[in-house]
Amino acid sequence: MSNLVHLHSHSSFSVFDGTGSPDSLAQRAAELELPAQAITDHGRVSGVVEFHKACGKHGVTPIHGMEAYVQADDLKKAAHLILLAGNQEGLHNLYTLSTLSEQNYAYRRGCITRSMLEKHHGGLVMGSACIGSEVGQMILRGDMAGATERARWYLDLLGERYYLELQNQNDGQPNQDHLRFMHGIIEIGEALDIPVVATNDSHYVCSIDKEVHRLVILMGNKGDLLDAYAADLSILDRRAFLRKLRLGHEVDVKPYVDNTMGVWRLLQDMGVENVNPCRKSIAMPQYQYVGTRANARSMPPVERIRRICQASLKVYRTHGTFDRRQPSPPRWEPMTDEQYATYRDRIEHELHIIDKTGFADYFLIVADYVRYVKEDLKTLVDLVQPHVGTRLYALPDLEANQPGFDNDGRSGGDHAGKVETSLLWA
Repeated sequence: MSNLVHLHSHSSFSVFDGTGSPDSLAQRAAELELPAQAITDHGRVSGVVEFHKACGKHGVTPIHGMEAYVQADDLKKAAHLILLAGNQEGLHNLYTLSTLSEQNYAYRRGCITRSMLEKHHGGLVMGSACIGSEVGQMILRGDMAGATERARWYLDLLGERYYLELQNQNDGQPNQDHLRFMHGIIEIGEALDIPVVATNDSHYVCSIDKEVHRLVILMGNKGDLLDAYAADLSILDRRAFLRKLRLGHEVDVKPYVDNTMGVWRLLQDMGVENVNPCRKSIAMPQYQYVGTRANARSMPPVERIRRICQASLKVYRTHGTFDRRQPSPPRWEPMTDEQYATYRDRIEHELHIIDKTGFADYFLIVADYVRYVKEDLKTLVDLVQPHVGTRLYALPDLEANQPGFDNDGRSGGDHAGKVETSLLWA
């Protein structure tokens, strides 16, 4: 087993930035006999389930993480920060921070803030990230005092769960910015007694994938970053990684590579091997009736859908439209008993499937969204009929056509259409 764990690695879920699939990432770690492998995609955790399953298949322990973007008032652009889930609490905080970042756009991307980290850091291990981190940006602009204070803030918040990342991104020739970054990180680590850990910031799996990665960068209209990605950003073995880190200076980098195992042991102590993002069941939201009718409040969701659809079908049978207030369509012919029975049986068939799969609450919630868009926002909702395999996907009027329910402020809309596409929402 290799004495190396890659703690900063991207997959294809880092859109237009990473190229390797989560499965290929896990497979490469297994080939190199690494005890664990991290996934840290930009600003999102979309790949963790696929990565978790792949690591199980290849016999590698997954470390679920994210490279977050941080909004900082004293920086001109978003800074990077590595978040690793050490236990289930950390995984949920990872999800929370990813969600919060999507609600806080700065520098044209979703960003977290340090106030968010103060509330949601439990179970997380954090790395200072690359040269584009808060600490890295301050080092490059010559503000060592500011970089030290920023590292101290994270140290005070996280204690042993914070480490500084050391990188030497070169393409075979020394890169002066990265050498300055390396020396600054080492200096801060020694001053504050923070572990310094070597990472490669991998964006693809093998060295031969470099050209593919270059094309992906160009496809993402980020050609100005090609020089920044000139280094070998693959999942390197220990020997190749040491060789890359040593270029251009005389610092002994072996201890910093060894420190990757220190972070791995910390994660093990926290319970990282028990972290599981795969749900045994689908987590569905629950529909909450807010009206005044007691029988409606206690009614099972599937029964509520049944009554809405049955009432809507009766109105359509009589009027040829889902709104009693609208005149019947020209040349409209009443629905025959045979047609009525066909639609009624189809409703029961689909309700059985909806109830069995646990989607009843989902249907009611989406119906409420559609009603709000149509009636409150006065916006046309276009449902593409050929691509929906159900007759219950359109809502005429949640309450007006429903015997035994009050209106609750929901006004009736202009609901006309074919019965097979307008029983639940339209």
